[in-house]
Amino acid sequence: MNFKYPKLREHVINKQRDLLKSSLKLLMNGLTSKVEFESGPSRFLEWDNFVRKAVVAAGFVDPMRADLKTRVLDDDAEAREGVLEWLFKHFPPGSKFRSADVFDRIGLDGNLENIFKAIARRNTFSTIVVGTAMNTIRGAEYKGHRMSWTTGGKGMMMGRWKLIDDHQD
Repeated sequence: MNFKYPKLREHVINKQRDLLKSSLKLLMNGLTSKVEFESGPSRFLEWDNFVRKAVVAAGFVDPMRADLKTRVLDDDAEAREGVLEWLFKHFPPGSKFRSADVFDRIGLDGNLENIFKAIARRNTFSTIVVGTAMNTIRGAEYKGHRMSWTTGGKGMMMGRWKLIDDHQD
């Protein structure tokens, strides 16, 4: 009797978009975690179709469309290349930088901010989002250098460009 939403059906109908978005975020976190679930292929297909139907029913684009997958991958590659170019310009080889340094340097550049959010797959912009994005481009190469993103003093993550040595094994 003390249930917060006594009219649960109406609440779910009124909040279905928010509930679905939250559920999808939980799903994405579950998929990217290292936890493995044991289930048969038929159960996965049932679940996949259930989620897909819910997404389409809520008015979102079908996430399984092949043309969207290709386009997203292309956009990600282009965005990553843009970030590498920007980082190389603002933090040239020989300099070290932290997430906060990158965050501060971005300033009011809304386009660049959106690119970092997209790479980090986050909706808000913060130094944590910058760190997450930097972690995804760690090891990327640009103009004969490789992006390094490692733990520095006091456990802080530090970035820098390392010259690629072709003579290493």
